Amino acid sequence: MKIFSLILLTIIACSPSCVHAETVIRVGDNVSLSADQTVEGDYYVSSGAFGNTTISGKVSEDVYAIGAAITNNGTISKDFSALGATMHVHGDVKDDVRIIAGDATIAEHVGGDVFVIAGSLKVLSNATVDGDIIFFGGTAEINGKVGGSIVGSSEKIRVDAEVGKNIDVKTATTLTLGEKAVVNGFVRYTSVDDMVRAQNATVVGEITHSTPGIDSTDVREEFKSALIPFFISLFAALCLFLFGRKHLQNIVQIVHKSGVKVALFGFLTTGVGPFVALVLLLTVLGSLVGALVGLLVGLAVVSGLVLMGTVFGSYLSKMATNHAVVSLPWIVAGTAGIHILLFVPIVGPLLVLGAFIMTVGGIVLFMYGRF
Repeated sequence: MKIFSLILLTIIACSPSCVHAETVIRVGDNVSLSADQTVEGDYYVSSGAFGNTTISGKVSEDVYAIGAAITNNGTISKDFSALGATMHVHGDVKDDVRIIAGDATIAEHVGGDVFVIAGSLKVLSNATVDGDIIFFGGTAEINGKVGGSIVGSSEKIRVDAEVGKNIDVKTATTLTLGEKAVVNGFVRYTSVDDMVRAQNATVVGEITHSTPGIDSTDVREEFKSALIPFFISLFAALCLFLFGRKHLQNIVQIVHKSGVKVALFGFLTTGVGPFVALVLLLTVLGSLVGALVGLLVGLAVVSGLVLMGTVFGSYLSKMATNHAVVSLPWIVAGTAGIHILLFVPIVGPLLVLGAFIMTVGGIVLFMYGRF
């Protein structure tokens, strides 16, 4: 199970591999798919930082949703991926569920795995998860049947249902097995406190308890630390894609057509720009200009950090299809590729630095061309 988390990141990055012609993209403050509506392909929806998204109809492929409150009351035939404040899965999802949220609730059948980063996760008693539950966050209450294993790291977790395989978790406080808990595999947990086990709780396999040490290393904790920045950068890139797809395509075209020039401008902006801004700030007459230069350089650097996954994804698409494509699947793949390269010694960080410089150069040339 220790390598499972790393494999999961690769799966997220590589799926889906293409965008169907029937793909539907909707953007608005409040977006809904009514019960009598059917999407025959993928469904991409964004309701912004304060909007609501409701899915009551049927989606025959994957769903990718961004919004403050996202609710699924319909049927999703494949994966359901969502980013937002609150998530409610009250409809059937045939495959995996991937959620980053403040609060997440699952109340129906999930045919695959459930991957959640959230402040709290509730799996209600009428819910069933055929695969694993992978949770990183605050508190988790699992009252529905789980066909696979429960793994992850949280402040505390309570299991009061049947678990088909194992429980392998790290908790800051306690792991609790309720009266209805039946674990058909082993229970392995890391916690300061002993597990709280109800009298009727059943564990078929071995129970192993370890106490966290100051110098101990944990692969799952490292994975969690790496995954959160990945989803933050992915969320920002997807928002820019949904609201400025044409501009992103123009930036990518500039990067691919003017490679040497882009690299030069990227290097000057990131390497020389801060020094120039600092020198101007130290002079009386140039202080205002220095502040402006510093602001522009800062914006270029932040934009480069957000969009270098998009540019890297365009290079991946060009290697695969001979065309530099800006699309949601390639943005996901590119962003994941950037974060995976950070774990590759020497070569990986150099490639990431190159992608960053090229991205910044493309942004600078794009803005220069517009203004």
